[in-house]
Amino acid sequence: MDNKPKHNILDGYIFSEALRFLFPFIALYAIFAIVIWTLTFTGIVDFNPAGDIIAWHYYDMLYGFTFAALLGFILTAAPEWADTAKVSGGELLLIAVAWLFCRMSFWFLEYISIYPAFISHLSLNLWLIWRVYPLLKDTMMKRLIWPIMAQFLAQIIFFVSYFEWLDISLISASRLASGIFIIMILQVLKPISMVIMNDSLERKNIDETFIPRPPRRRFAIFCILLFVGADFASSNDMLNISGEMHGLLAFAAAASLLNILNDWHIKHAIFSSFTAPLYLIYWFMAVGFTLFGLEKLAIFDHLSEVNALLHARHFIFMGAISLAIFMVLLIAGRRHTGRSLDLPLKAKLALIFMLMSILSRGLMPLIYPDTVDLAYQLSATFWVLAFGLYLAEFLPYFIKNNR
Repeated sequence: MDNKPKHNILDGYIFSEALRFLFPFIALYAIFAIVIWTLTFTGIVDFNPAGDIIAWHYYDMLYGFTFAALLGFILTAAPEWADTAKVSGGELLLIAVAWLFCRMSFWFLEYISIYPAFISHLSLNLWLIWRVYPLLKDTMMKRLIWPIMAQFLAQIIFFVSYFEWLDISLISASRLASGIFIIMILQVLKPISMVIMNDSLERKNIDETFIPRPPRRRFAIFCILLFVGADFASSNDMLNISGEMHGLLAFAAAASLLNILNDWHIKHAIFSSFTAPLYLIYWFMAVGFTLFGLEKLAIFDHLSEVNALLHARHFIFMGAISLAIFMVLLIAGRRHTGRSLDLPLKAKLALIFMLMSILSRGLMPLIYPDTVDLAYQLSATFWVLAFGLYLAEFLPYFIKNNR
């Protein structure tokens, strides 16, 4: 009789913590989503839910792709901050199944109605708040609680708009959610930046310590909140905000973001594979807000002719958010699998492709307006290459024990 203990698949390394199991799903979904959306916008795939298709694109990239990254990051980091047991095993599998059901209900909402997506998406978000609030409330990262709750409220507003329970445009609801996620990214970047910058200082034998000043980040968040609030209110005729005022608020947000970077200028610490892209996240946000301000103030006629507001929003929201998520995938993927903060070749190439994806989508249509379709296709191609290379490099890390 064989008395050997049976192997439980849920005891495997890939189920040992949230990022090991969820990060591969995030990368796979990033590839799937960008391909489907590109085919949708070129008319090859017929995905046409009721309402503004751009708003639904925003929603999917926020509450599909970005929310999955939030799940992977917060369910890995919060237990560590609170010094409690990791989210693992069966609980982790159930989370992944719930998220996959949310994505399926989204892509089939034309055929099965909006209600499965409505119920499943809000339920998973509400569960996240219930799960992480006790872990965060007594830690240094308790400042993440209000953005997590705010993005849940923004999700509710999106569905309220869809059901026309209030006179709120669907696209303005999705932009409101985008602004909340930007603020959450700023909060998440602080501890990550401290680790990466101080590692860079140590490697370069610079006898200084990087300590980001809270007032600068808080002021940037305040300015972004003003901008997002004004954008939402003016889009729904709640407030009569002039284009000039809107533009000035965008400039204030851009300046406050660049002000954060004054803490980063410690000799040559920003010139490394991890610090430079983190530094660029703030620049992408600032460039987007600046473009928005320039167009609203009608300083350059060319900007209105090339639909600069659309490209500005892409820089602010999807460009910066995508790069931030990609950096979290790289950094946490290395650290939490017992590896040093060095990028192997495939990971470096993946990062380069991600930057090329953001820049081709954001800059090409501004400089060469006739290349809009080409810019979208190039951006999608670079995006797929970035996440494909990420999977090729990191999937073996997640399924094996820490070295």
